[in-house]
Amino acid sequence: MKTKISLHVTNAKPVIGEKIYVRGYLKAYDEGRKVWLPLRAKIEMIVDGERYGSKYTREDGFFEFEFVSDKRGKREIEILCRDPPCSRKIVVEYIGLEEKRRIEKIAIITIIFLLTAVFLVYLLAVVLK
Repeated sequence: MKTKISLHVTNAKPVIGEKIYVRGYLKAYDEGRKVWLPLRAKIEMIVDGERYGSKYTREDGFFEFEFVSDKRGKREIEILCRDPPCSRKIVVEYIGLEEKRRIEKIAIITIIFLLTAVFLVYLLAVVLK
């Protein structure tokens, strides 16, 4: 049986101590109907090689785990289904507050620059018309 896990994290670069949610769906492929169907099964969340928790997916295959880290750096999060065998990994990097603020400043400067460039191109188009 072919299975797959789709995986999403609410924040890939959270600040140390910030809660994130790891969400996704577990699906199995129905060869006869040629379609992916939701699968209810027990899954585990493994963080940096250590078991963090387990639960069953809902009837629609959905699952959600909460996670908080008090350590700076990259954390490898794996969602594992043993029966049928399937897994998916994602890396989350916990950063300090100063680094988060620096990233936000760079994003704001980039947005301002792009808006200014669009405005100038618009003005040039109007003037040269």
